Amino acid sequence: MYNYDIYNYEFYGRIIPEGLNLGFKTDRVVKVSNDKFGIYGSVTFECAKSIANVIFTTDRIYSEDLLPTIRNIVCEYGKLIINFYCYLRSINCELDIQRVRCKELDIDRKFSIQLETNIKTDAQEIGLRIDKILSLISEDKKLFLLLGDVFADFRRAIQEVKMSGAFFYRAVETVRRYFENPSENNTDKRRSDGWEKMNSALEVNQSFYRDLLRFATPNRHGEYPSITGEERIKLAKDTRHIIEKFINYIEKI
Repeated sequence: MYNYDIYNYEFYGRIIPEGLNLGFKTDRVVKVSNDKFGIYGSVTFECAKSIANVIFTTDRIYSEDLLPTIRNIVCEYGKLIINFYCYLRSINCELDIQRVRCKELDIDRKFSIQLETNIKTDAQEIGLRIDKILSLISEDKKLFLLLGDVFADFRRAIQEVKMSGAFFYRAVETVRRYFENPSENNTDKRRSDGWEKMNSALEVNQSFYRDLLRFATPNRHGEYPSITGEERIKLAKDTRHIIEKFINYIEKI
């Protein structure tokens, strides 16, 4: 929807860890656009006492359903600045966008940190699941390192929107490593055999990875295809399906 007015969508968040007390402001305006979703405007960034504000200015009115997508697109600008700051100081911090406000349209919306909002796990079940994982890795260093990578990549896929495909797929590839024969010197054959053994053990087939590959392959070559919230949820569910099957598999052997 077009309008002749100007609207400022202010995406608020924090720089973590807050102890950095980070603060700076840039007047540089960067144009952003996404033809797939019809998102066009410009972005500025400011930060005071580790409170960040990514301001998206546009002459269009967007439906509230598009706000998470706009957040994902424009906040890559803020993340670039924070990542560059980390590079300059050789430190580790990150930008966490928590809500959006638009005074002109009377919008004030908080974003959920949960990708798959249909998952409802109580504290007791979480405790049981964690205990189960700990019992599996207690005497298996290889499994400890492998599952550590799997869960870390799953978390990174939720955190890094444009790289979701790559991180979700990497979590599945890590599971595949468990089934590889380390004595096989031919890398291609070792990986191919690993996929075959994994698919057989977990009862899945190669077509199951089609959606994961649709986003992961471009990511690995420096390309970032537009991805919707629904598509990310589908990738998360597919990846979770593999991980859960793997946990059940190693529990039985």
